Amino acid sequence: MRAAGLGEWLKAKDPGFVAIKRAARVTLVACAAFYFSLYVLDDTQMATFASFGCIALGALSEVAGEPGSARKPTAPHYWPASAWYLWAPCWRSTRGQP
Repeated sequence: MRAAGLGEWLKAKDPGFVAIKRAARVTLVACAAFYFSLYVLDDTQMATFASFGCIALGALSEVAGEPGSARKPTAPHYWPASAWYLWAPCWRSTRGQP
């Protein structure tokens, strides 16, 4: 498929390139979380949890509505819970508790 044909095909399948933009955001955030956990925190297990957590929250969750109206009040409420669910298993596993 030619480059021009690919652009036309994408535009026909995904007007506004919503899926492409969403995939790019998830990819950037997952990579940043992975490398931050791996090199700054020096924790390989946390890096795995962070990357899969970003994928689960970013790609698999759906927030309906316009980006300016629905996402701003909704998304900050998920951040503490997602941070807890990523941090707690890593902390427990490194402390040797059942």
